[in-house]
Amino acid sequence: MSRETCCFALPPSQKDIAAGSLMSFADAPDVTYRVDRVERGEYLMIDATRHDPNVRQLSPPISTQTHVTPYVPPLSVDVTFLDLPMLKSDQIAHAPYIVANGDPWPGPIAVYGADEGADFEHLAILNSRATKGVLKSSLPAGIHSRLQHGQSFEVTMSSGQLHSVSMLQMLNGANTAAVGNASLNQWEIIQFQSVELLTRNTYRLSNLVRGKFGSHAEDHEGWAKGTDFILLHAGIDQLPMSEENRTTQRTYRFGPSGRAYNHPAYREEIRDFSARGLRPLSPCHLRWQEIAEGWKITWIRRGRIDADTWEGVDIPLGEESELYRLRVLRYGQEVMEFTTTFPQVVISNAQITTHDLDLQDRHTSIEVSQISNAYGPGIAAVMEIG
Repeated sequence: MSRETCCFALPPSQKDIAAGSLMSFADAPDVTYRVDRVERGEYLMIDATRHDPNVRQLSPPISTQTHVTPYVPPLSVDVTFLDLPMLKSDQIAHAPYIVANGDPWPGPIAVYGADEGADFEHLAILNSRATKGVLKSSLPAGIHSRLQHGQSFEVTMSSGQLHSVSMLQMLNGANTAAVGNASLNQWEIIQFQSVELLTRNTYRLSNLVRGKFGSHAEDHEGWAKGTDFILLHAGIDQLPMSEENRTTQRTYRFGPSGRAYNHPAYREEIRDFSARGLRPLSPCHLRWQEIAEGWKITWIRRGRIDADTWEGVDIPLGEESELYRLRVLRYGQEVMEFTTTFPQVVISNAQITTHDLDLQDRHTSIEVSQISNAYGPGIAAVMEIG
């Protein structure tokens, strides 16, 4: 027999035959058939298929043992938004800076943003882990824009390491850090030359330059222990943002770039920014002089763009127009206000008499700030009269 299938009848005495049974016939004992169907009645009606044991092997038994893979929670990341002054002239003045951290580091971090009621759009990929820590000691307020040999502070790093640099390297921008509070958008830019390793991940930083890029306005009474410390690498990322939307409140999501933005590993923050990179710096060398006509107030402007060169006659203006605001204050309340396009104002004798100003009154002060068309009045230079 060589048929692939067959149908035949057997007597009831063969009741033990069931589907799956193997059987052969006396006239062809080498050919085996597998019973596929049994219909029981007066006879057993059998449907069978030829079975070749060399082709159709029985499947191995299924193991009853189970393997449980331990649950690994999604890796959470920490992203810090920094509303900073413009650090370099080739950076976007109105765009905030952004750094990422994670323990362990999950790899590139994706950042998405959305206006209220709108879909999220992809904004950036952060490929590098931030060099970040916290102050282990407090940092009192200090003199800004001058090298301070006597002041130092300690930091404990959660990621990255710190190293000393030469004086020339520091003056060229090395070892620049932001110290401050992200939730309050308050940051002071500090440089440090010398680094001393105290214990694992804890350093003492000295030979400081405080209040870089006009950030002295943010340190107030100094910084407490536990304040954030972030090293500002040369290639720090900026968040793409149009200038007209710089103060708009948006929702940001960030997490591992290999996941969708609705994955549990993503975190969310709602933020807006003031575009500190557009804020004019305070004038310097603010002076007053008593002249025949009254009080003469003079100052020298500073620039936030390409203002470090010594080659030109004057630094670039950096704003659309040259404009200043001068305020006379007594006990912190405004007495007079002037707007001028030239770095000096004369307060006349008549104005002095009208407002009862006194050269000896130590409660009288003068504030001068440069005005930006995009930002408004910048950081004020303050001088007490008395």
